[in-house]
Amino acid sequence: MEKLQFRFSQTEDDLIAYNLLFLGNSTTHQRGLRISRLILPGIALCLAAYTMLVRPERLPGTLVISVLAIAWFLWWPAFRQSTALNTIRRMVRERSNEAILGEHVVTIDDQNIRCEYPGGVSEVRWSSIIEVREDERVLLLYLSSIHTLLFPKDRVPAEILDQIRSRAAQQVVARKPAVI
Repeated sequence: MEKLQFRFSQTEDDLIAYNLLFLGNSTTHQRGLRISRLILPGIALCLAAYTMLVRPERLPGTLVISVLAIAWFLWWPAFRQSTALNTIRRMVRERSNEAILGEHVVTIDDQNIRCEYPGGVSEVRWSSIIEVREDERVLLLYLSSIHTLLFPKDRVPAEILDQIRSRAAQQVVARKPAVI
């Protein structure tokens, strides 16, 4: 790979998109979402079924509980997503992010990805990349479970994103142990 340099400006919206994608790919967050989506409705439906068996005259109350449990199951993911989005927005705005917002100058070569930003400089070896994730807004290169490199797709040329994606994917495949 030849040495390549490009620039982009990082915004608060990029940080919000990053955090949403990060949460969407977090095993811990997804497990919590599944548990909270299933446990409360499950308990409510079991309680409603038990009440119908023991006290059939309370049918209207058990129907209300059952409908609420089903509604919780259906709408909880959208509610949780909305709550997460609002929380992320508040967190991004509660402290100064000047050190990471603004113009980024990225240089990539065969060995490293070097990023200069308002708060300093970071240099990462391609061999440090453990996972590649993306959505319609950002491309993330995971260096650990909580540290990523962020590239906004609307401000980085597509051919450069393709090169980054390809090189990072090669690295991820090379890191995986062979299955015997």
